[in-house]
Amino acid sequence: MRPKYICLQAVVFVLSLVTSPQAVFGLGADHPKDGVSSDAWPKGMAAIVNSPQRIHGYFVNAEDVFFFVGDQKQFEELLMAYAKVDGLVAHKIVIHEGRGLARSPWQETGGVACDWMVYGCPASWKRADPAAKGYILEVHLWKEGKIKVDTLELPEGILVEPAKDSETTDPN
Repeated sequence: MRPKYICLQAVVFVLSLVTSPQAVFGLGADHPKDGVSSDAWPKGMAAIVNSPQRIHGYFVNAEDVFFFVGDQKQFEELLMAYAKVDGLVAHKIVIHEGRGLARSPWQETGGVACDWMVYGCPASWKRADPAAKGYILEVHLWKEGKIKVDTLELPEGILVEPAKDSETTDPN
């Protein structure tokens, strides 16, 4: 009789592990203020995110987020460099209502107003598909910043789309 009891205990234990909620932790931190780079990034990304206009940046797992403050000319220069980055799924600008806020997800309050943000990660990570090819690198822009959306000079091949309702100042 004893082996059946032990087997039943083991089954109950395994079922309790499988059916109970699990906490999932990720690795994240603020990027240093000086230059950052990664071998996983497409060529040209490091030059974009290390521009003097960057005011903040962080990463969570394979996702990188960088915030910038600048004028129209500086933003259009960033777009010219962005248009030349190869290996992207698409070149896309996401337009948000309001004003951007630069802060890390672990900051409960505070932050600094920003004009645009650059979000990047491997397509395989974002789509949870190891077979997905390419890199996702998006530029997010807020209408109430210093950049005038209606007078932007866009390089050829850059898609522009409004932010989805679920997207706010935080792309994650």
